[in-house]
Amino acid sequence: MEMSWEDFTRALAAGIGRGCEDDAVILGWHELGFVQFIQSTDEISVEVSDNEGLPLTGAQRAGLTAAGWGPPPPGFGGLYHRDLPWRAEQRVFDETAQLITTTLRDAIGVSSPADLEIKAFNVMGGERFALPLTPLEFEKAVVDVKARLADLDLQEAAAAYLIRESGVPTRTVAVVHGPAHHRPGPADAGDFFLDRVLLVEGDDPHIMVWSHSGPNKRLGSRLVARLPGDTGPYIRAEQSSTPYVRDLLRRHPAVAADPETRDLMNTLLAGGRPDVVRAERVAIDAAGTITVTRMRLDADEMEVSTLRVGG
Repeated sequence: MEMSWEDFTRALAAGIGRGCEDDAVILGWHELGFVQFIQSTDEISVEVSDNEGLPLTGAQRAGLTAAGWGPPPPGFGGLYHRDLPWRAEQRVFDETAQLITTTLRDAIGVSSPADLEIKAFNVMGGERFALPLTPLEFEKAVVDVKARLADLDLQEAAAAYLIRESGVPTRTVAVVHGPAHHRPGPADAGDFFLDRVLLVEGDDPHIMVWSHSGPNKRLGSRLVARLPGDTGPYIRAEQSSTPYVRDLLRRHPAVAADPETRDLMNTLLAGGRPDVVRAERVAIDAAGTITVTRMRLDADEMEVSTLRVGG
């Protein structure tokens, strides 16, 4: 039985929700015509082909422009593009899938999902995978995504408990989500990862970064600038390590989103106190037991005197 666009959209959303960092999917209606997307740490980049071999029509280009797509950059090949902020939320998966469906069906004019040739692979590891397009795979994917999101809810509850029990005035500055590094398997759903940036006030004011992990104890990682102040070379740093924490505070837009809180944190950093930035790993097991482990940050590498939130 041919799949409807509605079913395709739901399956695509489930595939995005159970995907991993650096996953790429190409949805082709022709050898030279396609919509493709790739999952990075903080966004999903979506592109629509427009090349000399199969150029879009004027109406198709106008429709993409009206819908907010950026035109192909000069000299970079024919690709309209959209960069979508990513968070581990069902709403984000649904909206991304709907955008792709609307583009294929309405802007390009693909008549049915059956007309698409689909390729899905991880650009770093080369691993191939399949979108959950069959009823059975779709059901499995929905369960996996719900398990991943439920783990985030558990981490939120653990954070609320720890903040409440500390009795110290504490502001949550940002909760930063990261995509999974592992595919769902028999033992677990392949967790998302998250960091929580806190401004702790009271008698010992400081900035705390919590790196959360679930029952499988896996941690995530990011590509970060290796040295303070540098824009590169980049390395892959694990959560709660010194280069990871420094880069998160310096470069992630969510951490600097509130001007008042950003200024308070930068005032603390300007004081130069070596321990003004701290990091802990917060783990919660299947029984609900919370374990907090203080991590050692290298003061020379952190270089608090030159660190500023938001750059």
